[in-house]
Amino acid sequence: MFVPVSPSGTGKTFRELMRSAFADSHAEADRSAALRSAPVARVLSRAAVGVVMPRRLYASLPPTVASRCELCGKGVVFGHNVSHSNRKTNRRWLPNVQKTSVLVNGASRRINACTRCIRTLRKQATA
Repeated sequence: MFVPVSPSGTGKTFRELMRSAFADSHAEADRSAALRSAPVARVLSRAAVGVVMPRRLYASLPPTVASRCELCGKGVVFGHNVSHSNRKTNRRWLPNVQKTSVLVNGASRRINACTRCIRTLRKQATA
């Protein structure tokens, strides 16, 4: 039987590669058997491996508040986090937008407004 060896002579032989592949397949079978027997272990292992959840699961969650004020137009600002080694990674500064009730022409209306605008409206209402 012909057994190929790596060109440099220092790598793994074909037999060693086959042995490691055989061990990997058996380890995978043992892991899957353990996951079937313990549902808690299955959830933990998926999280550890980094399985991404389908987007349809998030459809049932409540929608997030808009990132733009309807009164002043304040929105997201982009910039960089700068580390001590001067590495720059992208980041976002989000405005503090809250859903609030405002009287518009005598009728109550819910809008997304930044906290600065809410504060200003409150001060104008008392003046």
